[in-house]
Amino acid sequence: MKFFFIIFLLILGCNDEQDEIAKISVTMLRVPYVTMSTSDWITPVYMYGKLESDNFDVNGVVVRWFSDTYWDSNDSGSFYQLLCGECSKGVWYREDGTTDTTVVQLRTLNRVTQHLSVTDSLGYFYNILTPIYPMRDIFIKLWWSIEETVIDSQQIFLMD
Repeated sequence: MKFFFIIFLLILGCNDEQDEIAKISVTMLRVPYVTMSTSDWITPVYMYGKLESDNFDVNGVVVRWFSDTYWDSNDSGSFYQLLCGECSKGVWYREDGTTDTTVVQLRTLNRVTQHLSVTDSLGYFYNILTPIYPMRDIFIKLWWSIEETVIDSQQIFLMD
């Protein structure tokens, strides 16, 4: 009898309505190009975006950043560009202009972008790109996701 009573309470406590879907709009700063510094090895680029919603609290939402371009802090004259998203194969660009397709150990390299941003109480999130001087005259790809869903991407030209 106790078992039946518990099931009865569970059935009464269930709501047949579907959960409301959060509707979030994202506004993101577009950066078509970056003029690379000739006097500094790293050219920091500050980016921001904003999440807004009428039916969801956007405070503390995690934005994950990804890029196809990495650099090694122990090798000031070269960098790596992945052949696909977050795969492990990429092209190694050396200072002398030569290239080589190789397996890239992402854990040992520096991203051109921060890994995570967290929105503040107003919905703003921030990121710093850190391209290095040898990356001049190339395009890098930057994309970001929320809750494992890619929201948007952009290509940024690193000009000399």
